[in-house]
Amino acid sequence: MYSRFICMGRIASEFKTFNEDKNPFINFSIAVERDYKDKNGNKTADFFRCNASGKVQEIFQKYVKKGDLVHIEGRLQISKYINKEGVPMETPIINVNSVALLPNHRNSASEEGSNDITEAEVVENNDEAFDFNPDSLDYEN
Repeated sequence: MYSRFICMGRIASEFKTFNEDKNPFINFSIAVERDYKDKNGNKTADFFRCNASGKVQEIFQKYVKKGDLVHIEGRLQISKYINKEGVPMETPIINVNSVALLPNHRNSASEEGSNDITEAEVVENNDEAFDFNPDSLDYEN
């Protein structure tokens, strides 16, 4: 079986760090614009939860911030959990194993804290397959 997820979008949340079974990882959301506008003419986007560990996590934490444009590749995983009301839920999570940092067209290069990336930089995680237990994640925020 094979699962592969590829998208380009903007980081939509701050990074949350977890250390589960001595396997640290970050959790964040990415907003991927749709190709069409809604009936009011507004752009729409899909938001995906993502996890990253190893070298990819290090790159995200060192060079990427909320609003930055990235291209990610990873494995789609459906995580099951029980919400605060006791209702069983399912949510897709992208386990990111490759990231390309793209030029950030939204911010000027002189903006404080902006990255200085002028071309795509690709980092791949060569660590073993990354699996995690989603019980500690807060999906309602």
